[in-house]
Amino acid sequence: MLIKTKTLDPVSRRSAKTASANPFQAAFESSLVPMLLLDAGQAGFPVIFTNKAFLRLTGRLGNRLMGKPFLAVLGTASGSPLATRIEQALGQGQGVETDVQQARRTGEPVWCRLAISPVSDRSSMPLYFTVSYFDLSDRLRVEDELQQSLERKALLLREGEHRVKNNLQVISSLVLLMARRIPDPNTRQALHNLTERISALTTVQRLLSSPGDMSRLDLKPFVAELASNALDLFPRGQVRLDMQVEDLAIPAAKAVPFALLLNEVVGNAAKHAFPRGRKGRLLIEARRQGSDLAARVTDDGVGIDPPGFDQGFGRILIDTLTRQLRGTVTWSDAGPGTQVDIVLPVDVDEPVLRG
Repeated sequence: MLIKTKTLDPVSRRSAKTASANPFQAAFESSLVPMLLLDAGQAGFPVIFTNKAFLRLTGRLGNRLMGKPFLAVLGTASGSPLATRIEQALGQGQGVETDVQQARRTGEPVWCRLAISPVSDRSSMPLYFTVSYFDLSDRLRVEDELQQSLERKALLLREGEHRVKNNLQVISSLVLLMARRIPDPNTRQALHNLTERISALTTVQRLLSSPGDMSRLDLKPFVAELASNALDLFPRGQVRLDMQVEDLAIPAAKAVPFALLLNEVVGNAAKHAFPRGRKGRLLIEARRQGSDLAARVTDDGVGIDPPGFDQGFGRILIDTLTRQLRGTVTWSDAGPGTQVDIVLPVDVDEPVLRG
């Protein structure tokens, strides 16, 4: 039986001979990963071999790279932090991995992940260094597009938050304008109370849209502003304010109802605890209590439950917001004054408390 044999052309015969004689060199040459081989025994670690993938990456001619110091091929200025790091690692016979800008033949840089590994003899002395390049261009392009998309969305979100804040301020101004034209004092007071609640919402909106984590509301700045607004109701020096607020935050989804709830409780103390110029102290606390958020408002004023408060809109709003938050509000006699305890449960999947 005759067996047909394929006749190799001269170039193929030379390639087959090289692969048979040195299969590692053939693998190096045919690798799709751009690679260099450096001489570890000479100053500057000159290039002694390049593969075709590296030449395709950089557009440079292999015969012009032979014998050149590695940093010159890389295009990194001597004395730079990157050059110093590479020189120190290679000088100690160690490998190094880092992101670099490899210079193309045209001078255009291309971002690559650079992996340098020593090839040592039996005495662990490096004879060569293999240099592998992994082109990061596609990954960086995708990351850049993603970053631009995120920035556009963040800009739209900030614009939306800004519009909401401005709209709340316009609504508050309209309500105040209406209050000035209504002769009935009870109606005027109800409208003024409404503007105070809108002001609390505006504060929450502003703090959530400020630089930082827009998914959570930091309690310290909110409570500080809320307390400052409460003190504006009194002549200077009549009421002393104390705050003991831990570094806590609540998710944005609960920020609005909790802000309204705390605003209502603090506002109630400010309006009813110190009548006719009575001096006193108002204490606002917020802390962790197990896995819950606990807030307390204490005054040393005239006592619990001013006339009509049980049936008033404020108490109804407090009860409604408490149910919405699945929390509890407890009123107690502080002897003298009133103490209000608010406990807000935290779901397992909500990163609410921060220490």
